Amino acid sequence: MPLKTLTKLLAERPRLKGISLPGMPMGSPGMGGRNMEPFTMFEIADDPTPKVYTVE
Repeated sequence: MPLKTLTKLLAERPRLKGISLPGMPMGSPGMGGRNMEPFTMFEIADDPTPKVYTVE
């Protein structure tokens, strides 16, 4: 999870259970390689419908 996303999450304090960056994409923190495209983070909420939290 990019630090910028975590900072946004802590500042906004949305009513979510969490956020997810699925698929362990290359270039994400802890993964090797270079980031080839923006990361799409999703909300984890009571509603099971996937919703984008942010793209960075």
